[in-house]
Amino acid sequence: MEVPLSSTRTHGGLVFVSGQVGRDPSTGEVPPSFGDQARIAISNLRRALESEGASLSSVLKTTVFITAQERFAEMNEVYAQSFEEPYPARTTVVSGLARPGLEFEIEAIAHL
Repeated sequence: MEVPLSSTRTHGGLVFVSGQVGRDPSTGEVPPSFGDQARIAISNLRRALESEGASLSSVLKTTVFITAQERFAEMNEVYAQSFEEPYPARTTVVSGLARPGLEFEIEAIAHL
């Protein structure tokens, strides 16, 4: 079944990127490690942004979803390695994710 969403949309000089998860695009695999999932998801975000002419440095706002509060510090470490100051505005939500095995998801708004 095709999922009824767009990976990216642009409007008025902004790029909106749907939630990116830690699934390796070349293998379709989801690693068991939270840190690996977070790094892959941010790499997927980078690719989606670049497909629209944006980059991680042009991100204004992110929303990060994690499945356990205990992962917050680890998420911050990976996030800080991926984004530069001034960091994007961010909301972090602890919740379940749509597919079993996923522990991290990130969506973003960037400027062109």
